Amino acid sequence: MKFLIIQENGRNEKNRSFRECFSIKRALLMENHECDIWGLGQENYDQKQDLNAYDVILNLENYDQTNWLPDLSKVSAFKILSVIDAHVRGMEPYRKIFNKGKYDLSLHATRDFLEKNRFGFRSDYFKDGIIRRGIWFPNWFDPDLIGPREVPLRAEVGFCGNIISRKSYLELLKQNFNFLADVKVFGEDMVKAINSYKVHFNKNILANSE
Repeated sequence: MKFLIIQENGRNEKNRSFRECFSIKRALLMENHECDIWGLGQENYDQKQDLNAYDVILNLENYDQTNWLPDLSKVSAFKILSVIDAHVRGMEPYRKIFNKGKYDLSLHATRDFLEKNRFGFRSDYFKDGIIRRGIWFPNWFDPDLIGPREVPLRAEVGFCGNIISRKSYLELLKQNFNFLADVKVFGEDMVKAINSYKVHFNKNILANSE
């Protein structure tokens, strides 16, 4: 099958190789599929894409701040929308994208937003009399990029990420443990930082309780 993955190339140089589009492309090529990547900042962004030349279009972009996403409403490919940050933004922005582009399937990283029934966790959207399904698709990681590293132990308990709503928890850990916080550390530096703790702490935010 022929896939097109839509995602911005990223704005943080250290984190660029960790963009989901590159990992998914590698996985699809390993399964002998064809795959292209297109999006703001990608090398081919200025080249016009024949969207109907693809069997599947996977939109990974969760923050289109300049309205660069293409209109997929008349595209014949099977269209998938990946919903990763609904726990931060809520579902309304994604419902608009889904319905405007007449997507066929949405992949939800946050199970809280899906209704549970006998088929498992899902959420249905109705457009033009057609039922288009949404399913729970947990966050994934690329084992080619994230895994054990031979680095010195720096702390018994550590945290690597953005503070957001975690400040009180981090203060409590600091008071009670040999604790280290690495804030806004990206890419390979992030992987090495996490490997330098005996225990890595995280608290998911808002609805992302899984």
